[in-house]
Amino acid sequence: MRIDIHVNPEFSSLTQFVELLPDNFDNTGEVIHLGRNQIRTVEINGEKLVIKYFKKITLFNRFIYGNLRKSKAKRSFENSVTLLKNGIGTPKPVGYIDTFSHLLLKKSFYVCLYTDYADIKNLLDLPLSEAKNGIRALALLSGKMHHSGIFHGDFNTSNVLFKVIDRNYDFCLIDNNRIKFKRFTLKSGAKNFKRMRLTVEQTAIIGSEYARMYGYNERFFVMKILWFRSLFVFRENSKVKFKRALHKILL
Repeated sequence: MRIDIHVNPEFSSLTQFVELLPDNFDNTGEVIHLGRNQIRTVEINGEKLVIKYFKKITLFNRFIYGNLRKSKAKRSFENSVTLLKNGIGTPKPVGYIDTFSHLLLKKSFYVCLYTDYADIKNLLDLPLSEAKNGIRALALLSGKMHHSGIFHGDFNTSNVLFKVIDRNYDFCLIDNNRIKFKRFTLKSGAKNFKRMRLTVEQTAIIGSEYARMYGYNERFFVMKILWFRSLFVFRENSKVKFKRALHKILL
């Protein structure tokens, strides 16, 4: 069996813990999320950790990750390192481990430090008068990220966490395995908001602030965000309807 493991030198004392994850994960810590992936928290050597087990991977993808492409765990680690180097908040990466058998990815784990930052949905659920400063701060984060050539492939309200520190908003990105690095264009900047579930009023604030920072036409940029969001919602709804129809036919 082949193993690919890397531990952040800052957390070298946790190397053995990471090495044993493929065997010990099911009996480690507390489950905080159970779905396509399983997430657990545990405290080791005084550090509170989050462990993400990329559980449901198709046979095809197991072959791809085993031979042609970096695993989600490895990309999560490397992308998180890149975010921090660019001054963009994310839980500090501890390490990852992938195990392989017969050219297939068998198990894949990513470990990072725990963060007590809150889901940004808590901010967006506030009255607009209370949330607008936080939304403007999110625009600043987005602009900094995009103009650094960093585009989160799943940039939605579940993957952005926040905390108010000395009346300033600090943000933290999670689920970083789908980040893409590419040249910024006005289109790519607007399109990256397509997964964000924002009201029209919230979109107007974030789009106007983003455009103002870089000298773009505010109305035009807001309309581009709304356009890409509407296309995304239409396509997602169409997929759901198609799957339902196909399910009825097969039954």
